[in-house]
Amino acid sequence: MLVYWGILLVPHITDALYYNDCGSQGATVLSVKVSPCGGLFFSVNKGATYIVEITFKTSTDIWGGSVLLDTSVDGRTATLNLRETTLCNHVSPPCPIRAGRRYTFSYSDTVNWNIPTGKVALRWHLTNPYQWPFLCVQILTEIKDGY
Repeated sequence: MLVYWGILLVPHITDALYYNDCGSQGATVLSVKVSPCGGLFFSVNKGATYIVEITFKTSTDIWGGSVLLDTSVDGRTATLNLRETTLCNHVSPPCPIRAGRRYTFSYSDTVNWNIPTGKVALRWHLTNPYQWPFLCVQILTEIKDGY
């Protein structure tokens, strides 16, 4: 399993955190930051607060959209609940997103996902108003019990 993650995330080995572009179409991921950070992966306790920041540029203007978060549990994709999913409420500078400019998506919440503890891959998707994902970032995450 460790070898799998090493191969999957090698393209971004020089960044502070291992992440993988999981199919962005219309955006270039420039950096990914998470807090708390367990070194090369995102390590967080259930019930704790986390922050995810993804800096990117797009190749087209985007007027709005949504934020989606999913993972694979027992071979099935599971959508995880987010408190607030309006894209423009989490982007700086504010929407509309203009092609070629640098933007940062920032999301902070409490870990309240009903998924098993252990290492999982979380996939953050930013979508346009038609729900087509223009950005996808996968982050290796360790979910722990309690504080």
